[in-house]
Amino acid sequence: MFSPTLSLSILSFAVLCYPSGVAQIITLITRKDKRNATNKFLTICTCYMIATLALVAIYVPYYKSVNCSVNMPWKFIAGVVFGALALLVEFALGYLILRLHKKKVSTKITVHSDWSNADWKLWMATMVYALIEEILYRSAFAYILLDYLNMPIWIFVTVSSLTYALNHLRLGINVVSQKCVTGALYAILYIISGRSILAVVLAHEFQNILVLLIGNIQRQRR
Repeated sequence: MFSPTLSLSILSFAVLCYPSGVAQIITLITRKDKRNATNKFLTICTCYMIATLALVAIYVPYYKSVNCSVNMPWKFIAGVVFGALALLVEFALGYLILRLHKKKVSTKITVHSDWSNADWKLWMATMVYALIEEILYRSAFAYILLDYLNMPIWIFVTVSSLTYALNHLRLGINVVSQKCVTGALYAILYIISGRSILAVVLAHEFQNILVLLIGNIQRQRR
């Protein structure tokens, strides 16, 4: 039942039918106003991704290889460091991209208004969404590419980062470029931590917390 053809078909499905695109379409069709659009989008996308992971698990038992161990202190520290590094890299890359387009760019670190206006519901949705993303783009993809298809690590890192980036396509090509680099960092952390899903989830969650905290500071300064 579990064959290379099936694995590649599922992987192609994940790439072509990227979760955020489906969620965005549903959000646009069903929303009545813009006030809770981001909350609704993240909720729909999270539910869709959970359903996708459950469907994939029927044919691809990736859950058997999930490593929840963070038994070494350095893995915890690495998660925090990579989370902060990912945020700094995204800001630096975004700055360079805008400068290359000859646009005026502030040297102050700012985030999208969605995050500066975030309430506790958006905080929770963001945390859950990050967890699901890591299970899909790191754990499930590693099982398919590394364990079953025996592909080299660099292919896993490339596919993992590209598909993770494409899941942010709704935010624009600049964000996709930023997320591609971030996705590579997370994939590398996943490998060097002994494929610890907790280490990479910690990094992703820490980055999101920093973004939300910066957004909260922006709101207070208005």
